[in-house]
Amino acid sequence: MAGSPPWTRPLHNGLCSAEGLQEALERLPETAGGGPRARQAVRLADGRSESPGESMSRVRMGAPASLKPELQVSVRVGSELYILDYYWPDHGVAGEFDGRVKYRSASFGQDPEDVVWREKLREDALRASGLTVARWTWAQAWGDAGAQMLRRLAAAGVRPTGRRW
Repeated sequence: MAGSPPWTRPLHNGLCSAEGLQEALERLPETAGGGPRARQAVRLADGRSESPGESMSRVRMGAPASLKPELQVSVRVGSELYILDYYWPDHGVAGEFDGRVKYRSASFGQDPEDVVWREKLREDALRASGLTVARWTWAQAWGDAGAQMLRRLAAAGVRPTGRRW
């Protein structure tokens, strides 16, 4: 898994830059222990991921070129503006990682019933706009090297090609 989540949070919060991480790696001797993993982690890190689950999902889908999504894309449907975790414009597919925390009692000061209802209306609107929506959870992205998540993406029309990004 190469540690993408540890770099994601500092990038997301503006505590460091991708360029700064790359510069630090360039100063690292080629023979340094952990160097290959650190290089891979920095290559995969992206501050647009909003949670460790989003980062981990992206790492799991990371090898095939056809699965490299755009992150945190704003999509307007009618008068509503929705932000997608992942977007594959060539496929018309929105991907959503679902962590459990936002559905817990009074999570983020919101009633879980209202959160679920808004999610349902949001997904209905996205589908009505012509997008296909693929959703997955931690278990589906983590277990079996993400095979369940990849099957959900394939069912939505995003299939691996074997090319690397």
